[in-house]
Amino acid sequence: MKNKTVNITDFPHDNPYGIRMYEVLLFGMKNMVLPTEHNPARHLNLFMSEIFSKKELPDMEEAQKAVTLVMDTYNSISRFFMKDKDNSFPSDVAAITEAAVNNVVDVYGKKGLIELLHKCISGFEFILEHYEDELFALELNDKTAGETGVADYAELCEMMSRVAAKTVAELSEKGKRAAAYRHMGCFILANLIMLTDIANSIRILNMPKPVRQEAKKDKIGRNDPCSCGSGLKYKKCCGKNDNVVYLNQTKP
Repeated sequence: MKNKTVNITDFPHDNPYGIRMYEVLLFGMKNMVLPTEHNPARHLNLFMSEIFSKKELPDMEEAQKAVTLVMDTYNSISRFFMKDKDNSFPSDVAAITEAAVNNVVDVYGKKGLIELLHKCISGFEFILEHYEDELFALELNDKTAGETGVADYAELCEMMSRVAAKTVAELSEKGKRAAAYRHMGCFILANLIMLTDIANSIRILNMPKPVRQEAKKDKIGRNDPCSCGSGLKYKKCCGKNDNVVYLNQTKP
């Protein structure tokens, strides 16, 4: 079945399969930054097994619809990160984060938002594990550095992981409501999307370049004209010593 072209924000939050937008979003983001030694297909299979092991689907037709929903959304996430970025990128990121976080807060409450933040922490840690050196070499602009107090993208990634962990700790306290942390959830997820985009660019730059193979030269027949241009047959010219075994090459 051919996957449709869909927008990430068109994800049907009221789908009958209980699939959450942020689950597919964060999985797709992690797949975008998998180092070349990882197998994306294996990662996809593990994710599908994990997500559908918790779902009760009545029959194969509904199971196929659920798989199609996940794959259509996953492909739209891949296209989002692979396309050329323009001035609409910040507003696109804002729309995606608001759709994901609002769905979690409105439907799943505190527990859902805490789960989303835990997955964001894992995302920051994964990016740091594989791209810390490259991110360290990328300095933040003066404005962002002044606002955040960090100098490079590796420090920003570490800081956002700490912010997410602190938010989880606060939200876990009795009496705290998920709605009060809606904006913070959007802020954390938006930074993860931005860092994922940067790490994806680094991954593409680090991909091994294809090695150009030189075409094999056709073997010259013994009766063909010699390639040296003498006009003689190969066997009478440069090839006359082929297959000759000299005395000093033989064993006594």
